[in-house]
Parts: sequence; structure tokens; C-alpha cells
Amino acid sequence: MLLWLKQINTFLKIVLAAVYCVVFSYTYANAQSIVIGRVINHADKTPISNASVFLSNTTIGNETAADGNFRLKSVKPGKYLIIVSVVGFKTYNQEIIVNDYILDLHDIELTPDIKALKEVSIHASPDQDREMYLRWFKDQFLGTSDLAADCVLVNPEVLDLIYDKDRYILTASSYDFLKIENKDLGYRLKYLVNDFNYCTNPTINHDLHYEGFVLFEEMKGTPSQEKHWKKNRQKVFEGSEMHFLRSLVNNEPESEGFRILQWAIYQNPERPADSVIDKKIASFKKPKSGSSKKYNDSLRYWEKKKDLKKVLETLMDYPLSKDEIFKLTDQQDLYALGCDMDNLHITYNKDHHFPKKGSTYHLNNPDNKNVTIVHFKQPYAFFDVNGIIVNINGLSLSGAWSQNRIAELLPYDYSPENK
Repeated sequence: MLLWLKQINTFLKIVLAAVYCVVFSYTYANAQSIVIGRVINHADKTPISNASVFLSNTTIGNETAADGNFRLKSVKPGKYLIIVSVVGFKTYNQEIIVNDYILDLHDIELTPDIKALKEVSIHASPDQDREMYLRWFKDQFLGTSDLAADCVLVNPEVLDLIYDKDRYILTASSYDFLKIENKDLGYRLKYLVNDFNYCTNPTINHDLHYEGFVLFEEMKGTPSQEKHWKKNRQKVFEGSEMHFLRSLVNNEPESEGFRILQWAIYQNPERPADSVIDKKIASFKKPKSGSSKKYNDSLRYWEKKKDLKKVLETLMDYPLSKDEIFKLTDQQDLYALGCDMDNLHITYNKDHHFPKKGSTYHLNNPDNKNVTIVHFKQPYAFFDVNGIIVNINGLSLSGAWSQNRIAELLPYDYSPENK
């Protein structure tokens, strides 16, 4: 009898421990915090009302009350960029880390922007080519996909578009939020365009760079519309950069449909250093008398060596595991992606149907939706738990991910339906 009671007691302890672990894990995963603070004028310390306060690239935002106070609710733990913007003041931004129930930022001081107020009043005489510039801007900023075709710029008049005809460069910025309606994903975006540069001459380069702060607002629609939006959001998410990075954090890139190959970059072992080659060529260009044939053969040998590529690239056939490219850092919820400066060849297929060998053909073809090359400019690219690269200059992309624009942009706090 006593033995039986001891067994029951042990069993109950195990059950209670298991229940505690499940409840604790669920509570942590669904933990939400509140960010509070007050916005004031740096000049006279008076509160600023109706200022937009939001976490960039999320759906979390609000406006300050009459006393300058704000409250951002339902914030998941993580690293964010908080933005405070109002016409007439310089935009404020600050990195914050949310891990407490309440994060009090206290007073945030905004500096009046006299220059911006003057610039707003100059836009009375529009450029005769503005419509053409605006079309270029939309094609590069929104993209040219089917999703982009259904996006609407609600207030393009806030854009300052300048074209340098000598350098073929279009620049753009906005003095207020550029409002965008993404009718296929069901989002309204408020995008503060800080910097946009696009070279229109393909013979020079076709570089594109843009940056800014954006707040997402979910649109309200009929049940069928909202079902359509959720389906499209899921479709955009699947195979995306965000999907891939989150799959690394969750230890499931293979099961999520990603195959990762190494594009090895290494010095050509058949080519000596330039200093050696140049020294040999110089010596054989001045042959001694009576040995011209021998010297000519040697000269040609070293000239052929000089024509060899310094660096070779080889796409490996065997897939890499997560542990070969993914590293933890000493910061909570911050991770590192790298492969000893080699490129990564990433293919996505939900059904795990991959060709036997990876290919780089048609990489930048608009029909390429599944293959991406990640080029590392630094030993590691760092990303957070939301699947967002935090040092954007640490890598560059070519292929499927590089084709995505604002029309395919999802908020950082987006959660897939199947998760």
C-alpha cells in the first residue's frame, strides 16, 4: 500500500512539472509588454500632441495625447526602433529592447526643424517631368509585380523628387508620411521616406537604395476580403528572407522547405601572386643573347598565368546544415548568419522538390521566385528573433529575395497562419 502511494505521488509530481513547463513556455512565448513615455519640445519643454509614435516596420503605433503622453500596447519582447514624427520637428528614432512588462522611456525631446518648414512651402511650382519621375519611383519603390500593380500612393504630393540629368540619378524623400494602400495584402502603410536613390542608366549601373520608417495598419474588410488578405500574406511570407531566418531560429530550415548550398569562393591555386608573375615577366622580356626561344616560351608561360582568374567560385552539391551557417551571439534574441565569407545558395520549395544540382542560371529573371544568393560583405550578418537583418550592410542579395519591394513587405510582428 505504501509503495503504491509513493508511486502515485511520484507520478503526480511528474505531471505537475510537465504542466508547469507547458504553462511557462506558453506564457513566455505570448508575453506582451507596454512601452510608455512623453513627447516634449526641446526648446521650451512643452508637451507635443498628435505626434506619431510607432515601432518601425510593425503594426504597433499611436499618437500622443494633449499632455504629450503615449502608450504602445501588445509589444512582444525583442529589439525595435521607436520613431517619433510630427511636421515641424526633426524625426526622432531610438533603438529599444523590450523585455520588461512596462518600458518607460520618460521624456523624449523633439527639436524644431525650421529647414523642413521652409522646404514645404517651396513645392508650389511642380517639375514638368514630375509624372515621369513619379512613375520611376513607383516602379522601383513599390515594384513591378502583380501585388505592386494594386498598390496605391494616396498622397504622392508629399514626395520631393529630384532628378540629376548629368548623373542619371533620381532621389526622393518625403516631408510627411507617404500613405500607401496595399489592397492585396490588406495593409495601409505610413512610410517616412528618408532616402531614395536610383540610377536610371543601365550602362553605368542600375543601383537602387532606399530607407525610411514605416508603420503598418491592418485594413478592415468583409470576411471574404480578410480571408483573401491572410492567404496572400501567407503566400508572400513563404520562402521569404523573413521565413528563412525564422526557420533558423526555430531549428527547422529543412522541414520548412529550404535547401542551403555553399558557393565556395577561394584563391586560384594555379595562379601565383601578382608580384611573382610581374617579376618573372619583366625578367623574361629582357633575354640574354643566344637564348631567345627559351625566354619566349617562359614569357608566354607567365603571361598565361597572369590571365588566370585570381579567385574561383564553385557551387557545392551537398546541402549545408543549420549548424554550419547559424551561430548564437552574446546578446539575447540576436543571431549570426555566415559561412566563412562564402556565398549561400538558398532554394525554397514547400514540397521539398529540389533539382539534383543547384544552378545560378536565370537568377535575376523576374520568373525566379525560389532561388536566392546571399553575398557576405562582412564575416556575419546579424538578425533578430523576428527574422530581420540588423546590419543591412553586412550582406547583399541577388535572385528571388532581391526582387521584393514595398508591395511584398510584411510587418516584423507578422505571424503566419500555420504557426
